[in-house]
Amino acid sequence: MRVDRNDFKYQVVEDFYLLENKEFSEIIHYGKLQDNIGYIHISDMSHNQRHYKKAMTEIMDYLKDTKAIIIDVRQNGGGWDETTKTIGGRFFTEKTNYLIVRKRNGPKHTDFTEAVTYYIEPYGDFQYTKPVALLTHRETGSAAETFTLGMKRRINLIQIGDTTAGGMSDAIMRELPNGWLFQISIGDYLDYNNVSWESIGVPPDIVVQNDSVDIKNGIDKTLETAINYLK
Repeated sequence: MRVDRNDFKYQVVEDFYLLENKEFSEIIHYGKLQDNIGYIHISDMSHNQRHYKKAMTEIMDYLKDTKAIIIDVRQNGGGWDETTKTIGGRFFTEKTNYLIVRKRNGPKHTDFTEAVTYYIEPYGDFQYTKPVALLTHRETGSAAETFTLGMKRRINLIQIGDTTAGGMSDAIMRELPNGWLFQISIGDYLDYNNVSWESIGVPPDIVVQNDSVDIKNGIDKTLETAINYLK
């Protein structure tokens, strides 16, 4: 598995691609690109849901007249699975299932809780129904991956970039007699088709692997591919 940890820098997007650049918070930036394409970068999904709901109200009002939007979750290590519903609800016009989750609750390999189905439901003043591109790479992990699974249920969405990290499940901490700490996965996370992408990652529709040399030179091939696809 190829992982280039320098294959994305938001500063490159800000300096070389955004015509208008705005910051809602340290984890959410947005603006406009060429050809009237909107752009949203979300680097963390662990804040409270009021934060994301307020952000999406401001952002969607600003980007509602764009011809398309790029949502960028590269270098997003995850957070709360609920964030998918909060952000995604501005892009779906009907209630849509996207995730099935069971949690380990006993010593046997077959000991799990009852499966819980997750849904995205529309909310807010309006839903954005124009084309959307979702940018991912190998450091898109955890809740950003369940977000990817959710957004891929949307009509008129394309995932561009590299396969996600492949680590969606919740984990618990345990301590060994010598004091060492370790984490162990306790979840069985499946997409709406009952397929597990754990340890595999969610593959993109269009594969683009950025090069750290290009990034140093102010070139983001993944973003450029999305712009060219949407314009």
